[in-house]
Amino acid sequence: MNVPIEQILGKRGAVEALRKLQEEGVVRFIGTAANDPDANGPFIETGEFDVAVVADAWSLLNQRASTWIFPAAEKHDVGIVLATPLERGLLATGPMEANQYLNRDFSEAVLNHVGKLKNICLDYEIPMVAVALQWCLRHPMVSTIIPGVSNPEEALQNLEAVSVEIPDQLWNELEPLVMDMSDLRFIVEIKDVIE
Repeated sequence: MNVPIEQILGKRGAVEALRKLQEEGVVRFIGTAANDPDANGPFIETGEFDVAVVADAWSLLNQRASTWIFPAAEKHDVGIVLATPLERGLLATGPMEANQYLNRDFSEAVLNHVGKLKNICLDYEIPMVAVALQWCLRHPMVSTIIPGVSNPEEALQNLEAVSVEIPDQLWNELEPLVMDMSDLRFIVEIKDVIE
């Protein structure tokens, strides 16, 4: 349900109530969250929030956050909690035969592209999940990540992944393959994936 921004920020709106709780010491920070990056942007731009949970906007496949979300967050000192950095598991393992990705229908070109990323990880004997998570955390605007898990083993795997030492040479080799959303051939192919 989309609530108009004016209603949330207006008199007797949610922000007013949350600020009162903040003044009373009940909560330390107030934030916004939306699965749609375009819905998150206007809230961040108001400067009224301390933190924003941002999904579907920053990963090895998707840099939508760089056009609006990160600049607005930097301008207003808003912490970013990044959700879906593993693109529903695709960036945890790489493409797998007959695998289903929740709410995603990745094109063959995207799957092939991720296969190239995975091969770089294999060359360095570093788990792809470690590279995908740490790549997101390298951005100075990202405070923390919510990688998502299906079971306790994945939670432990993600925790270990952020501690894996990754050499600069891998990052240098990976950088030209990070999917740039300004590259039109990929925008068309992942448009349905990120909307």
